[in-house]
Amino acid sequence: MKLSDTLCRDTCRIISVVGGGGKTSAIFTLAREAAAMGKSVLVTTTTAMFNPVEFNPLEFNPVEFNTDIPPEKKKHFYNRLYTGPATALPTETCGPGGILVAAAGINRKKKKLIGYPPKDLRTAFTAQAFDLVLIEADGARMRPVKAPAEHEPVVPQETDTLIGCIGLDCLDRPIDDTHVHRPALLAKISGQTVGDPVTAQTLIRLAASEQGLFKPVHQATPAPMKRVLLLNKADSRQLILRGKGLGETIVGAGWADQCLVTRLNETQMPVKAHIAG
Repeated sequence: MKLSDTLCRDTCRIISVVGGGGKTSAIFTLAREAAAMGKSVLVTTTTAMFNPVEFNPLEFNPVEFNTDIPPEKKKHFYNRLYTGPATALPTETCGPGGILVAAAGINRKKKKLIGYPPKDLRTAFTAQAFDLVLIEADGARMRPVKAPAEHEPVVPQETDTLIGCIGLDCLDRPIDDTHVHRPALLAKISGQTVGDPVTAQTLIRLAASEQGLFKPVHQATPAPMKRVLLLNKADSRQLILRGKGLGETIVGAGWADQCLVTRLNETQMPVKAHIAG
């Protein structure tokens, strides 16, 4: 099963991705799948994300649109990078099957793209120039799981679908800086102590808490966002089963609308289990 089988529907146009391990991989996997369906895709961030020219999740043409490229040649670049003001997004160059990655700038030392404030993206949202908009709206410092601080995540209010990511490799690991981004906050949400192991109950409480993985849903106005729990790094049969059990509990309790258990390093059929509400 592919991500696009459940996430490339008419009701899913602006998707924000938050949480821990798998955000960038999920975004580019879904972007590839959507483009293969003939959709035009915008990938951007409100925080920061790895520069895809360095990360290379696509067959990426490392062209930046603040360089002098004649307009008649721009249309030949289908996977491309734009850096500059959001109001000047070159939407006319991203046709069916095209992927445009847009950012305010590049931090070349960290090899990361610099995000836009959500308000700067409203022009791109309202213009409806893209069939699908994918936004990396959170940071986790490459940890598989995180709890959000007061100012996190940075989710545009226009978001209709919120994907919350957790790497299943966090299970049975200690709640500490090595395995968790903001361990003290996760311990508080889960009713544990820093140093305790991450258990299934830890992740259930993270998904259920109003200050947890789906925090923006509890703050959304006027309409709530659909909640998709994405449990990545299901790299063994045991982890697939544990992920499926987690998904059934969380979706069954109404804390998420659906759950995808994934192995995103498998590009053909990355979804290993799907639990729908």
